[in-house]
Amino acid sequence: MRSEIRSLTGLRGLAACWVMVGHYMGELPMSPLLHTLISHMYVAVDLFMILSGFVLAMTYEARFAAPFSASVYAQFLQHRLARLWPLYALVTLGCLLLMEAGIGDNCSTRTPLAIALNFLMMQAWWWPDDSISGTGWTLSIEWGVNLLFPLFVMLLLHASKPRAMLVMAAALVVLITDALLQGQTAYAKPMPGGINWYYAPDSLIRCTVEFMLGIYLWRLRVRAEAMRFLGRDATQALLLGLMAICTAFPALDLLFVGLAGALVVGCSYQESRLSGWFGAALPRWLGAISFSVYLLHLMVLPLRAVVEGWWTGIAPVDFFFISSPTEAMMCIAIVLGLSTLSYRGIERPMQRWLRGLDPARIAIRWRSPPVCRPSDPG
Repeated sequence: MRSEIRSLTGLRGLAACWVMVGHYMGELPMSPLLHTLISHMYVAVDLFMILSGFVLAMTYEARFAAPFSASVYAQFLQHRLARLWPLYALVTLGCLLLMEAGIGDNCSTRTPLAIALNFLMMQAWWWPDDSISGTGWTLSIEWGVNLLFPLFVMLLLHASKPRAMLVMAAALVVLITDALLQGQTAYAKPMPGGINWYYAPDSLIRCTVEFMLGIYLWRLRVRAEAMRFLGRDATQALLLGLMAICTAFPALDLLFVGLAGALVVGCSYQESRLSGWFGAALPRWLGAISFSVYLLHLMVLPLRAVVEGWWTGIAPVDFFFISSPTEAMMCIAIVLGLSTLSYRGIERPMQRWLRGLDPARIAIRWRSPPVCRPSDPG
């Protein structure tokens, strides 16, 4: 397993904060351009999926070398579950309890089947079962593509260069076609080229293709020395500038995805000043707690509304509405504090414990009857 790429950790942290700011401040009065930039935070999800594919390919490519090993695959899934499921399950349970109490209902389907699918991280695999935790749909798709990871490795990393290129090109054609025919942007506004999909099948196409793109970019990163120019200061400054332009024009979402992939490859070299900034202490801290920030920030809003209603004596009308930038900044500070505690008290301990479990030994202990041994002589 390769060591951490600090710049990518910081990049993930900044993207998670972009999502949080977008949800908190997207409906506040501001200039049209700034509103577009903030409400366009949904493309951070696309960056997450590219990063996920890239980092997992970097970490596990050698382990999934042919022939296929069931034990390696089982360990991979165990590690991924340890990373994704504990905090996700707790947040899902918390949101479910709040909704059952009539606080912050953001899920239209709460049948027993839908609840079970949510806890199994399978709810986003078909429409219309939506996510109890709000942002949990992306984790559901993440788990789905993790299950298919060995197939993607075979098609994109271990296949010949022409075959891997053909597979990636076909996947991108599907994404581009879907975006042009059924594109939508913030607030589900129809727009050719927009990729703000969060219901199947479009969300599955969106995230799966981007996960595959991350894997394929890792292949190019290690096999094509010409990619090194992406790690230069001038190149990365140009990429960031073009990405900023794309955030002002939602019809350019597909271009943003391509630029984000190039930025991930460039930052992975850790040679530019931008990579140094992304890998500095503050972005790395945000990257460490980014998973908690992403899952917790929507759950904080109805809790904040309840406290505010108790304090003022006025019952909240909209549990997810933030009325001022000051209130938004206070919520952001609370989320960052809670996420730090969550990372240290839940994420890390649970991940270490679950990764340390040996499924084979558990099965043996569960199935084997007790054995009576003679006492030692003397």
